[in-house]
Amino acid sequence: MSRTLLRRFALLLAWAVVTGSPGILLAQSTATLVGAVVDGSGGALPGVTVEVRSPALIEGATATVTADDGRYRVVDLRAGEYTVTFSLGGFQSVRQERVVLSTSVTTTVDASLPVGAIEDAITVRGGAPVIDTRSGSSERPLYQELIEGIPVGRVPNVAVMLVPGAVTARPDIGGSETGQTAGVSIHGSQTRDLIWNTDGLDMTSNTGSGGVSGQYPNQGAYQEIVVQTRALPAEIGAGGVSVNMVTKDGGNQFRGDLFATYTGSGLQGSNVSDDQRARGLRAPSAMDIFYDLNGGVGGPIKRDSLWFYGSARRFQVDRFEANTFNPDGSQALDENYIWNASGKLTWQINPANRLTGFVDYNYKLREHRRQTTAAYQFVSPEASYYSPLGGPVANTKLTSTLSPTLLLDTGFSWYYVPWSLDYQPDLAAAALPRVDITQSTLTGAPPPSMVNANQERRTFNAVLSWLPRWRGEHQIRTGVQVQHAPYGQIFDSLGHGDLVARYRNGVPDSVTVYNTPVSTNMSQFELGVFVQDSWALTRRLTVNPGLRFERHTGSLGAQSAAAGQFVPERTFASQSNVVAWNSFVPRLSATYDLSGTGRTVIKASASQYAQRQGSQLIDQFNPLRQNTENRAWTDRNGDLVPQLDEIGPGQGALDRGATVRIAPGLKRPTQWEYTATLEHQLADDFAVAFSYFRRDYRDLTAVVNVAVSADDFTPREITNPLDGSSFTIYNQTAASIGRVDNVLSNSDLLDQRYQGVEFTANRRFSGGLTLFGGVTVGRNQADTSASTNPNDRINSAGYDLLDSRVIVNVSGIYQLPWQLSASAHFAHYAGQPLRRIYTVTRAIVPELRQVSQDVQLLPAGDVRKPNQSLLDLRFGRRFSIGRGATAEPLLEVYNVLNENASVTEVEQVGAALGRISRNLDARLVRVGFKITF
Repeated sequence: MSRTLLRRFALLLAWAVVTGSPGILLAQSTATLVGAVVDGSGGALPGVTVEVRSPALIEGATATVTADDGRYRVVDLRAGEYTVTFSLGGFQSVRQERVVLSTSVTTTVDASLPVGAIEDAITVRGGAPVIDTRSGSSERPLYQELIEGIPVGRVPNVAVMLVPGAVTARPDIGGSETGQTAGVSIHGSQTRDLIWNTDGLDMTSNTGSGGVSGQYPNQGAYQEIVVQTRALPAEIGAGGVSVNMVTKDGGNQFRGDLFATYTGSGLQGSNVSDDQRARGLRAPSAMDIFYDLNGGVGGPIKRDSLWFYGSARRFQVDRFEANTFNPDGSQALDENYIWNASGKLTWQINPANRLTGFVDYNYKLREHRRQTTAAYQFVSPEASYYSPLGGPVANTKLTSTLSPTLLLDTGFSWYYVPWSLDYQPDLAAAALPRVDITQSTLTGAPPPSMVNANQERRTFNAVLSWLPRWRGEHQIRTGVQVQHAPYGQIFDSLGHGDLVARYRNGVPDSVTVYNTPVSTNMSQFELGVFVQDSWALTRRLTVNPGLRFERHTGSLGAQSAAAGQFVPERTFASQSNVVAWNSFVPRLSATYDLSGTGRTVIKASASQYAQRQGSQLIDQFNPLRQNTENRAWTDRNGDLVPQLDEIGPGQGALDRGATVRIAPGLKRPTQWEYTATLEHQLADDFAVAFSYFRRDYRDLTAVVNVAVSADDFTPREITNPLDGSSFTIYNQTAASIGRVDNVLSNSDLLDQRYQGVEFTANRRFSGGLTLFGGVTVGRNQADTSASTNPNDRINSAGYDLLDSRVIVNVSGIYQLPWQLSASAHFAHYAGQPLRRIYTVTRAIVPELRQVSQDVQLLPAGDVRKPNQSLLDLRFGRRFSIGRGATAEPLLEVYNVLNENASVTEVEQVGAALGRISRNLDARLVRVGFKITF
């Protein structure tokens, strides 16, 4: 590190030491209660006892006393419903009931105590402000009643889609996406910038670029899911979306529940239009079998001291793949079987210390996993992968109250979920993978298999909260985060050939060759030091400054692999700190209560975030990474099978990892996010907000071959197959073929930026109704190429593939008379961009010196998918079955409007262009029941 950087780090670390002992990043998993107490004339009342009581607290209740200015603050509260009692001699006590607290949210409850006897209690129900007047972040708590009451897939990555502004490439229809996680973007964030936490501890997979959960959590084990989408505090090491899954604790009473649901092909309609049939949609995506059986029970091992909660889950999602068929002509399936077993212990060791431990073991088997690419969207059953996945997610935490103003959280979490992409067990020994570029198909066998991948993350942490009073109220959180994320993969063709044969309408075109076998050994280390304050300067103004230091390093272990068909035996020594980044990222937000009553609040923020990194970063420099290259193929014997002597020479891409170097002064990519919000509470339980968002990505990186330049290419006119016009591509010179000097560098050519506005409404549950949602209008633009090959720069400036210019997202639950309930979720997404990719080979341009060249005929976004409008409904009737137990039969209808928009379709220009490879599932009925006791 430079001297300047060392000085900055030393100052930040010194601040952490001064404010307490070192801690580690912990996404906040508790709620905070604040307020002020006055007498009948409005004067501040010091010395008032504020008791906070709830079944959610293992100790039953906690208390504090108001300060000289009448203010109080209670931290480290579990999500749930509370009763707050204010008492002081000479005044009547005030008891406020049904105060609902949510994780990461600061709730304000004020009180006015009239003169009188302390035993003369005044009871108030509800009435706590809907608006968090202190936090600049946007928190959307999806508490248990919402997750289980709204018709939505019961896995967190699908539940996140209830949040206004959220968008994904694959919307869920009645559980269609619960068998496979998909990336999520909110307000222009990259999918890699999403962080998954369990009880505040990072559980994000390090596969690829990161940003996925990589595991299928047990919905029945979680009390609520808290989604933060803007102005993330310095304790969170991500800059897009933070999802915190808060686990159930048990309680002083034995309680449990059992949930079951089922649907099948006989309960689904049809939504294929004549236009879709004309585009080749013979058999649509659809559900074959879906069921979910999930139960849990919790209670005391020792009242007020030791609680437990246990849960188990088994669900199956079998789906028909669009336009994909078995040898007997029946429609092919994508089968998913998922099991979970979860448990948690909560031990109140003494009044000052609480210890918890949680584990969720997950196993999943996907029998026919199809890995599609731009070259092929349709994968036959024998060419799919047999893909098992399984392992534990576990954490332990110790919460210690050191003094009335000092709270220390320490913890350790372990994420270990190995998985693989294996060949089908009955695949013939001589099976050969075959891609037809024109038809967008993969048949015969999958590409060389990933026979094992070990994804792992170990997080050690502790965080200190300090509550000093100096020119206002402070809530300072400071800490250090240490994460170690090893990752290893093994690729092998297992005798099926280290290549994929490529055809055009059955005519041999080229081959893609692989450097298998490959065995990788990588690891990442992340150190984060942060300081975050929530400084209430006055009752109206709160400033939230934060600073985070991150050191990210990536290393390669010793690696070796046997010889393959196209590569010799390889051995490489370990390399430490191949990448080493040090970053300071500031965060700042402020809130101002215009009225002083918490009913109209202005919020603004400016935040910088370092880009999240997965194993993909270090793999770019790995001399033993999996590599491919396209080579010419002349089928001299006409047998349609590539022979080694029919394949042309290589162009230097098979050892790409060994030839990638780091540009001097390489910076870690960052983003700046700016937000401004006006929130107004219209009624006791109803608030609206209008927000502006801007997000700018900076110092984005790409691997660029600097051994060639635009001068090494000459223009060549071809016919644009879309409209018959002239289209310019570039032919590489013979002298530059094979010249390689790949450099990972920052590039000004790469760009991503988002601007948008959003209107949201939130009605907290009262009068039998809860409602929340919003309308988001924005644009997410991107330039995706920094290549020195001018073909790659053609039409590279356009829109991000998750850009949806208008998003409507509304959910609600209504409790009807006679224990009846109705709920709904409506979502509308403006069409996302499509590309038009044309693969030019020597079959089209005989003098082309590259074996093949992909070009984009249009910018992404000039053509878009159809808009999607989805309405889901749920109806239930609760019956009492004695001894406090209830049973509730459920009827759910998904895609009530029978929307039929395409989800994915062929983007490769050719005979199959526009053919739908996945469509929205047709209207679906699901039946179920829920028992609570």
